[in-house]
Amino acid sequence: MATPAVQSTSTTASRGEGPSLTPSASLSPEQIRQRVGECGLDPDDLGWRWDLGGVSQPAAIPDFLQDDVWRRSRIDGGFDDSHDAACAQVADQVRRDPALVRLLWQAYWRTYLSPERRRLQGWPTLEPLLGDRAGFFYYLVALAGIPLTQAHHRRLGIPAAVTASTVQQARVESVPYYSGAHNGRFGVDFPQLEWLSHYTRERYFRLGRLEFWLEPNQACPARVYRHRATGQVVALAPDGMMFADDGAVYADPSERRPGSGWTASFQADQDAWCGNVITPFGQGTRWRPRLAKAVWQEVLRPGDLCLTLHIPNGGGLTPAACRDSILRALDFFPRHFPDSLPRGLVSISWLFNNQLRQALPADTNIVHFLNQFYSVPRPSGRWDGLWFLFLRKGAPDFDAWPRDTTPQRQILDFLRQHPRWRESAMFLLWEDMLHYGEKVYLQDWPYPELGAAGTT
Repeated sequence: MATPAVQSTSTTASRGEGPSLTPSASLSPEQIRQRVGECGLDPDDLGWRWDLGGVSQPAAIPDFLQDDVWRRSRIDGGFDDSHDAACAQVADQVRRDPALVRLLWQAYWRTYLSPERRRLQGWPTLEPLLGDRAGFFYYLVALAGIPLTQAHHRRLGIPAAVTASTVQQARVESVPYYSGAHNGRFGVDFPQLEWLSHYTRERYFRLGRLEFWLEPNQACPARVYRHRATGQVVALAPDGMMFADDGAVYADPSERRPGSGWTASFQADQDAWCGNVITPFGQGTRWRPRLAKAVWQEVLRPGDLCLTLHIPNGGGLTPAACRDSILRALDFFPRHFPDSLPRGLVSISWLFNNQLRQALPADTNIVHFLNQFYSVPRPSGRWDGLWFLFLRKGAPDFDAWPRDTTPQRQILDFLRQHPRWRESAMFLLWEDMLHYGEKVYLQDWPYPELGAAGTT
């Protein structure tokens, strides 16, 4: 059966007074694909929970498409007004086209309202319809999350100043669009919306330079122990983690030469834990001490409540700014969530890659930042993490990739000689956060408490 054509309407609705858009809600994913002129899209992803999104679509034009609403969100999000004219044109074009209203609503519903979480993948770029202004389509969706974040914070009793800082993330997520593969055009890419969804429903806040998400530890795979007398800390690898000869963990098994490396083993009994040591510098070892429970205490493992650390784009990662953020977190979370005290900080990032100590000078902000945490290897692809630094994917193109900043130049020079990059995990225990800046895990390594033969 032939698919009915989608007709546009020339009526622009004001909030609450617009024409009924019930027919828009009933449009199918196939009709949307035909309208946007991108018929190669993945129909399974575009159509995921399509009917559920349509049921919740308002009959009138959604509030967040109204010029006064998105402008208010733009101001709160820290954007300037230099793109308002183009955004207003796109918003008007969307309001006049039921197919675009339906698509925008589905993106909004999936990002912020759906009870199930699934990122947008293979969605339309809108370039055939909107040309150089295509990035404004998902920019409107990004702005629409700001009032939801503000309302979420009000329900939690979060101070207005923290909310004001947190909603700046919409602006941060627009950076990859106009700094990456879109030749300076302004906007937001649809994959970036998945990250923005966290702010509207999670305990996720920006405190100064850094962001913190109160959630179960999904980042750090190691089991972590503290010596009861001296306070020294050691991490043991999880059972079955496969290490290469250099102590790293590679996602692609072919990167491990046949007969090289080792597989970690972890055991626990009523008296002790025994496993392969991971050094604070982020390397696995064959060293397998036995940690007596009378002497050592387990202080962190996967699933424990932690603060997942996020480092927003934007520079200024100075020692003072980072210490200020971490001290704020020590005060903020017990004050606002006294029944949910975290075990510490965890994270995954290229910023915890131990290769940075070779690629960059020791006195750089990045290396200082790295040195404050206990690095932990994790399965890593060959070029994992480079996108966050260069906004490019895949193997480095040494002639085309940007060399605008000192870290970009130094890391590209390093990669010419060492064609392998990594992301790593890390942790900083709650009690040690007060000592941020003192390199608490690196100073005395290897700790004598572990014993020279690894038999403590």
